[in-house]
Amino acid sequence: MTIGVPLPTYSVAVLDPGRDTPLPPGAMGEIAIGGIGLADGYLNRPEMTEGAFVPDFLGIPGNPSGKLYRTGDLGRINAHGEVEHHGRIDTQVKIRGYRVELTEIESVLLHLPGIAQAVVSDREITPGTVELCAYYTTCAGRTVDPERAVAHLRERLPGYMVPAYLEHLTSIPTLPSGKADRRHLPPPTGPRRLTQGDGTAPHTPTERTLADLLAAVLQVERVSVDSHFFADLGANSLLMTRFNAAVRERPDLPDVSMRDVYLHPTVRRLATALAEAPAPARATPDRAPRQPSAPAAPAVGRLRYALCAALQFLAFLVYVCVASVALDAGTSWMARGRDGSVGTNARSRSGPWR
Repeated sequence: MTIGVPLPTYSVAVLDPGRDTPLPPGAMGEIAIGGIGLADGYLNRPEMTEGAFVPDFLGIPGNPSGKLYRTGDLGRINAHGEVEHHGRIDTQVKIRGYRVELTEIESVLLHLPGIAQAVVSDREITPGTVELCAYYTTCAGRTVDPERAVAHLRERLPGYMVPAYLEHLTSIPTLPSGKADRRHLPPPTGPRRLTQGDGTAPHTPTERTLADLLAAVLQVERVSVDSHFFADLGANSLLMTRFNAAVRERPDLPDVSMRDVYLHPTVRRLATALAEAPAPARATPDRAPRQPSAPAAPAVGRLRYALCAALQFLAFLVYVCVASVALDAGTSWMARGRDGSVGTNARSRSGPWR
């Protein structure tokens, strides 16, 4: 959305959201404002002031405060010098290495007939696994088919932007300002929504085993053998690492590496690649490899043990005797030295009295 050009007493710049660096015209970044009417900061909010009101490192003319205000809005300056607003920075999240604008997903979801409100948030479902969750309310007397909604999103968004969970709410929590309160959205309770393609069932034992292991990792009832691991099933490298670990625990399957997963990103293709690969030597339960045993200790007679103990005892006695002699000699030397010094002092003191 274009919001025009700055007023005459203000200037607008587009900055890198993570650094104090200006971006070239046309680049998307955080909108910053400077000018005569710029405030000194937030009232009684020093933490927010420090983060939003930064020093004017650009040297903008007519900016007496010497500060720039980072608005937190995402935008760019187009070829006509107008400022385009593209949402909020705080609604940007990182999913599978991609920066995702949540409001863009919400806009697509609101075009689905029957949906009245829509909010998308990122949630850590399991430790280390962040997924997109979409929450929506429906118009009075209307219902929405979740599978149809997921298909609608996949037709208009890349795979990494399609929410893994779609939750229907009676009402969406809001802030006093009327905006959606993302922090108080409930955790998803429904199943993970996936696009299963044509829903092809496994045909071979290897396909069946791989499909069951993958479904368990993705926490879904089933997966199609022709569904893409990443584009259709919404998997990521962490989930596929767990899948590989589950495959390694099966003695009837060869090991699967991340390279195999990326080269053959469906259950059918992966099963075919594993069938064509040379089978590695695997240890069966009845013929497990024997662990190398520790070298046996040499046989030593009791006489040798007794002699060793006697020599250790003699060495201890010699040590004690030498230490006692040294201690006695040192003590005697210190005693003689002290007696001599005391006698000298007594003679020097008795001299004048005589």
